[in-house]
Amino acid sequence: MSYYTMIRSKDHQFDLRLDIVLHARQHGIRAAARHFETTRNTVRKWVRRFAEEGKAGLEELSRAPARCPHKTPWQTERQIIHQRERTHFSARRLKDEFEIKAGRAAIGRIIRQHGLTRTSRRKPHRTCRDLRAHKMAQPPLLNLQMDTKDLSDIPTYRRQMFELGLPRYQFTVRDECTGAQFLTYGSELCVTYATLTVRRLLAHGASCGINLSDLVLTTDNGTEFSGNRLDHSENGFVHTIESEFGANHSFNRVAHPNDNADVESVHASIEAEFYELETFSSLSDFIDKAACYQHYYNLARLNYSKGRKAPLDILRERNVPISPRVFLLPPVVFGRPPRHRCRGPGVGHDVPARTESGRWPGETAEMAERSGRSPEGG
Repeated sequence: MSYYTMIRSKDHQFDLRLDIVLHARQHGIRAAARHFETTRNTVRKWVRRFAEEGKAGLEELSRAPARCPHKTPWQTERQIIHQRERTHFSARRLKDEFEIKAGRAAIGRIIRQHGLTRTSRRKPHRTCRDLRAHKMAQPPLLNLQMDTKDLSDIPTYRRQMFELGLPRYQFTVRDECTGAQFLTYGSELCVTYATLTVRRLLAHGASCGINLSDLVLTTDNGTEFSGNRLDHSENGFVHTIESEFGANHSFNRVAHPNDNADVESVHASIEAEFYELETFSSLSDFIDKAACYQHYYNLARLNYSKGRKAPLDILRERNVPISPRVFLLPPVVFGRPPRHRCRGPGVGHDVPARTESGRWPGETAEMAERSGRSPEGG
């Protein structure tokens, strides 16, 4: 084979077999075997394949055995594909949750071969301190992290949110020791809904045996957590935690996003395992499914950063005087407060109209008199 022919060739073996066939057809099998320094049987084989299949007969055939005893059965492979599409679970979680009779490596290979990987969520690896052992050593349900999640950036949920009037914001509280999560929802990102969330959770925790004086709730410096207030002694989010319930509150350090890593990681899990998979028919259907997922997460879902244990398992192992029903607090949706609007003549956009007596709604005669108007509304 000349240098020019070799450089232009993409498959040297195919070109050599084609030359053998062409030479044999022109000069005979014996001459071709002598010219290419091979056996006559080899020449006959390629001539026969070329006559039966054309150029495709000169391609290299697979040398894989007809039967592979250790290959994953097709029934198992179909189960893996079905459960992966339904749950988005990793190979390890698929094996544990559904007792699939295949190794983790085999499950991962099947997921990759069928294009079921989720590469859009990958982030550059960043080595951080491993605090899992430290968090596991803490007392359960006494070190909580709280954050919010804007659900409108999830494509599969956004459409349903506008069509069915579903809530836009999720308020999440997570325990560092057990990994349990507690959810509430609201249409606005405000101090009111954040305060209602912690008031409801702390009251429920106290009824289940949690010593609130030892509890610490950590948040970022967002305005929904009163992070913009200089004085937290009256009203607001921090006042509710410390004054009403006697618990403790702390803000994350500025420019330290990893301080809220626990609750941020649960946001990633619930997006992949719940919001990207579920469809809802109404607001009540959304609440039922959210409660089902939260109960599954707190009572049965294995947490690999917690030694492959569910939050309920960790609580039972600690033998603390806290009732397991603490994990049964269901999610709720906080509705938008009603706004009275009147569009009568001379009335502002959000200003209610006066009554027939000339007073504002809820205004007494004494209040009207102090304001400089007669009790009759003059």
